[in-house]
Amino acid sequence: MSLDNINKDVEGSNIPEPDMSGMFCSQPFENLEVDTVGNVRTCCAYWMNETIGNLSENSFDDVINSKKARQIRASIHDGSFIFCNKRTCPRIQSGGDDALVKISDVKDPRLLKIIENKETRLNNLKFINFLWDLSCNLMCPSCRIGKIINTKGEDYNRSLDIQEKVTNYVIENNGDENVTFNITGSGDPFGSKIFRDFLINFDGKKHPNIQINLQTNGVMFTRKMWDMMSKCHDNINTILVSIDAASEETYDKIRVGGNWKILMENIRMLSDFKNDRLFDFLRLDFVVQVQNYKEIPEAVMLAESLSGVDAVSFSIITDWGTWPREEYEKHAVWMESNEKYNDFIRTLRDPILKSPKCQLGNITEFHRIAHEN
Repeated sequence: MSLDNINKDVEGSNIPEPDMSGMFCSQPFENLEVDTVGNVRTCCAYWMNETIGNLSENSFDDVINSKKARQIRASIHDGSFIFCNKRTCPRIQSGGDDALVKISDVKDPRLLKIIENKETRLNNLKFINFLWDLSCNLMCPSCRIGKIINTKGEDYNRSLDIQEKVTNYVIENNGDENVTFNITGSGDPFGSKIFRDFLINFDGKKHPNIQINLQTNGVMFTRKMWDMMSKCHDNINTILVSIDAASEETYDKIRVGGNWKILMENIRMLSDFKNDRLFDFLRLDFVVQVQNYKEIPEAVMLAESLSGVDAVSFSIITDWGTWPREEYEKHAVWMESNEKYNDFIRTLRDPILKSPKCQLGNITEFHRIAHEN
């Protein structure tokens, strides 16, 4: 990925940089993300560029309370949010969510104590994003240049070592405190042998305080796979399914290696499971690009047609370095220089985007522009 390109793109755009004074984000005080080489962040690299340490080089305690980690937390207390990319963070762009709120609206006693004492040290964790394996059954051009499947070898063993270090730390140090494992923001939980084996073998009854969020492309999330995960059914809390389309024709262009019919069957199954209260929250995710922006309204309609789907969330496509720069700019419909930009703005005038199931994320500003013109 190219964070330099990401920063340059948004800095040269009309996306605003909001004033964050009076706001509090719990993310740096609860969240860790660990990548394939052990680098640790408190937030998505797209939203915050800084790493706070490396688990292959330092102890877990040294990483979570490193100098950089404490500086990031201090920047939340002083209201500067100087380490945050305010133009890309969907929380900041949309005005907040469960993690980003006005200080006056914070109710959690733990967070109130952190705010009152301006604490910058962590004693335990609340949310860990499993990013240490890139394996996926799809090969979407916006994400990777080919299929990545790790089943053995150096990368596989390193990922297993990181997973063991992280899960052991949580089990040994969190006690009965609740913590969430998000699997995964780096590939697919079922396309990855490492994550798939974890989900099949994890005995949730022994660890009822560990909740599991699943972030998946949905193709391999079949009824058979659900049944294989029976040991952790009671731990599953949230499921996010990346679709990036509202029709088979568009899906086949963007989600290379997927199967629209199977995906829809699996989403309908998950919608039924959600209605049966087998887990708490189901969301569809849609990365906006030139090949799919016209289907933004249809994606909202899809979410509304499925009673178990709580929301559909939109985000702008990011330059992760998988395309040549000129090719990326052709896909980045959110850029004013893109020939489809004006039509993108017109698409955002569709009244269905006011649906309570529609989460605009970091296309919020473009939605505002659409209704100004």
